[in-house]
Amino acid sequence: FPFDYLVKAKDMPSRRDPVVFQNHLRTFLAGVGERRFAAVLALHDPHRPFDEEAPATPSLAPEKLRVPPFLWDTPGTRLELAQYYDCVARLDRSFELALAALEESGHADDTLVLFTSDNGMAFPFAKSTLYEAGVHMPLLARGPGVHPGVNHALVSNVDLLPTALELFDAAPRALDGVSLLPMLRGERGSVREALVTMQTENNREQGAPSRALHEARFKYIRNFHTERATVSNVVGHTLTWESGGELARRDEKVRERMTSFLYRAEDE
Repeated sequence: FPFDYLVKAKDMPSRRDPVVFQNHLRTFLAGVGERRFAAVLALHDPHRPFDEEAPATPSLAPEKLRVPPFLWDTPGTRLELAQYYDCVARLDRSFELALAALEESGHADDTLVLFTSDNGMAFPFAKSTLYEAGVHMPLLARGPGVHPGVNHALVSNVDLLPTALELFDAAPRALDGVSLLPMLRGERGSVREALVTMQTENNREQGAPSRALHEARFKYIRNFHTERATVSNVVGHTLTWESGGELARRDEKVRERMTSFLYRAEDE
């Protein structure tokens, strides 16, 4: 993409230092002047490896954490969860400093700020799946005309482009998404009755594609090529997966759970 200001991750002294991201945003904003702008901060946290640039001991005691019910409770899972939450805390700090840079630039009152993600936590039954832990992401918005409050209506990342086009009075065009401005302004509680999510492949491997239809109350998942094992970056080389495999040798329910992750039913 022809960005005016582009910093590649490989050229950054750290991909996880909140101050590094803030300084680059400051540099960009200093050259904006009175122009309209779009700034995308693709924050690296909380990607794996969770222990990259991290203290040897997590801030939270692994044995005191609540393990999400879709995961098996093992010491390996608990340790990676504690490391993951440290990454999330650093992510929050990065976002806080980005907002501070926007305030310093004088653009805070005339800029729409959106915070979201493209997938869930990098654990089984989350990232690279269409289960709720994989696709149910937060979307936070702040800016001129944005109505404060919490809304549980369905939205999709494909709605962000139509939202920007309407916000900037650009010519409408045929797009898959719908503008979220009526929701952000508090004029409507919802702008769509359903949405589609998709997963095709992971790590450029041969995939076992899935598609899902979401409504307010129900979700339908269709899995293709169910004879193939699911390829995921959480399988085979993470403490969560390895410790689950050890537990599965003596726990039939965990063994069935891990098998169901690898080999999906055609319809869910």
